[in-house]
Amino acid sequence: MFIIIPRIRINPRPRAAPAPVAPPPPQFALTPTSQNGETALFLDTRIGFSHALPGWPQATWVPPSPGEPPADAMVQFWDFPMWIRYRVETMTSHAPSAMHVAVDYAQRYAMHRTRDAVSAAPARDDRMHTWNVDAAAVASYALVGPDALGATHEDLAVLVKHATVLTITRRHAGAAEDWVRHAAFRAAADATMLWDPQRFRYDARIWPTSTFLEPMLLPVLLQGRQNALPGIAAAMQLAPGEGDALGRVLEAMMRNDDPPWQALAPEPRLRWAKDLANAVKTESVAALLRNGLAEVLTAHDLRGFALMTGMALSGGAA
Repeated sequence: MFIIIPRIRINPRPRAAPAPVAPPPPQFALTPTSQNGETALFLDTRIGFSHALPGWPQATWVPPSPGEPPADAMVQFWDFPMWIRYRVETMTSHAPSAMHVAVDYAQRYAMHRTRDAVSAAPARDDRMHTWNVDAAAVASYALVGPDALGATHEDLAVLVKHATVLTITRRHAGAAEDWVRHAAFRAAADATMLWDPQRFRYDARIWPTSTFLEPMLLPVLLQGRQNALPGIAAAMQLAPGEGDALGRVLEAMMRNDDPPWQALAPEPRLRWAKDLANAVKTESVAALLRNGLAEVLTAHDLRGFALMTGMALSGGAA
């Protein structure tokens, strides 16, 4: 049975966030772009790179540590076990292509981190276009052992532009983490990197207006949706096997990698509608799901619809 029980209506912002260990070097900045600081834009003014990040990020200096790859700056997050490191290097020799540099660098970097062969792959064309780079390669792998902050896994992106290599590593707690929040973070952070000296100081708005979820990384239903949960749960009377099938569809919705602000286009809307119809044959529940999906406008809404439905499916717990 599909069950998601997030921490509903907790205080999502501490009274006083802990100060960073040390401020980042002056060539970096972290500029809040939401009133409460939930979203901020990380800037590397040396190369004209920016990265919009949710989850109350904090930029820090990275002290050297034995066995650790060098990094220029690090961003950590309040109440979320995620750490992002940035490193810029200049190419010192010729290579067959920018993509060759990106893939080769990523594979060698990952091997050092895992002591095993890792297959790095070229980034998706749409991602490279968004990032405004000549080439990029990505990889994900488990670390040899937990690092000093408790991270067990690392996601790697190597961006190449004009003979400069930007390495971005995202460390996290792997299977021990909140996968719902991680999926939402990944969908946002993978789509907000921009390496363009002319445009990198942009107004980062990650969370669109929604009738399902509050505008933050922690998935919290709006009060009206929470109030509706008992009624929806009472109506979710499914035949044997339908609950598990529906749960798999809802999990796929939560894990999809569309950025929160992206509108739900007709084609994916039809695909999700077919997946729901194939999972649930009980007409009263199928009609309820169709009506709910019709209210979805963005990827943020889609995750909210999945969260609300999953909570109703598990009994309407809040």
